[in-house]
Amino acid sequence: MSPLIIREHDKKLIWPEDLNEAGQSYQKLENITDDAGFKHEVILEDIGEQARLYLRHIESNEVSANYMLEFALEAPEGFPDRIPQVISAFVGDEYRAVKLSQHVYRLIMAHYGVVVSDTQQTAGGIYIWLYMALGNDVLINVMK
Repeated sequence: MSPLIIREHDKKLIWPEDLNEAGQSYQKLENITDDAGFKHEVILEDIGEQARLYLRHIESNEVSANYMLEFALEAPEGFPDRIPQVISAFVGDEYRAVKLSQHVYRLIMAHYGVVVSDTQQTAGGIYIWLYMALGNDVLINVMK
């Protein structure tokens, strides 16, 4: 199914305040370097049927992006059992021009073996997936 185009929307970037508390399910992933050469710390919170990614620009200590994934899709033969689908992606204004989402989606693919795009996204979000499809390092499958 093609994604529905939605308008830009207001969201608030967040960073987990309970990272160091016992019993939390946070995992530090490899830092991401954006297209401007700046590094972003990546924290994954995988809580079964959903996962969240929190990104923070290391130099400024500003939260740069938040992503939410859902694991509700049935895996086709040959795919991993858990298939993450992006259900929310929000990148701070100052980090949109450095192709941060493309780096995040590649990180998700490396971590889970696959990623599925949003079914509702902005025109800019659609452009990200189209741009990634032009490269040789990402295999794009169209699923119904």
